[in-house]
Amino acid sequence: MFDTPHPVFVLAAVALLGTVGLEYGIGSAVLATSTVPQPLDTVLDDTPASLPSSPTATTSPADTVASPRERESEPPGVRMAVGRVESCGSTCRDVTAHLYNEETVDLTNVEVYTTIYAGDEIVWVDAERAGTIAAGDVYTTTKRVNVGPGEISKIHSNGGSVTVETVIEFDQGSTVVTENVDVV
Repeated sequence: MFDTPHPVFVLAAVALLGTVGLEYGIGSAVLATSTVPQPLDTVLDDTPASLPSSPTATTSPADTVASPRERESEPPGVRMAVGRVESCGSTCRDVTAHLYNEETVDLTNVEVYTTIYAGDEIVWVDAERAGTIAAGDVYTTTKRVNVGPGEISKIHSNGGSVTVETVIEFDQGSTVVTENVDVV
């Protein structure tokens, strides 16, 4: 449906970049890749998976979220854009993001899962239920992203690179976007 990778849910990446950037001085993020989702009923080791309960769990990208929903082969007309990023401390950002429904039908039971990794270590995770987004409408949310010294250390140990994986699921389909970002 789209010719270029979509900037889906860069909320976490921008928030993390702003957080680490204030501490260490970094550049901006660039969307690197968009990946086709794996089947939802299993993960790579064929065991059911769920959203991690804490950011200290160890897992690898693409292994964190599983769902019984069917996935479409083409990404849906869903786009995410970051609005405002405000400081709430030296390692904290309040990030406002907008999820656009560019389809001609309502999107129902919308859920967004975002995980940020430094290597195989999770440094930030979030899940949000957006509900129904009418055709042509936008859902706006503000998230507080707080990355502590331990997470910053993990990022530095990973050469200053993070992977942001976002899964957007809804009754009509789903999409997964994976971004690799150098933040230090």
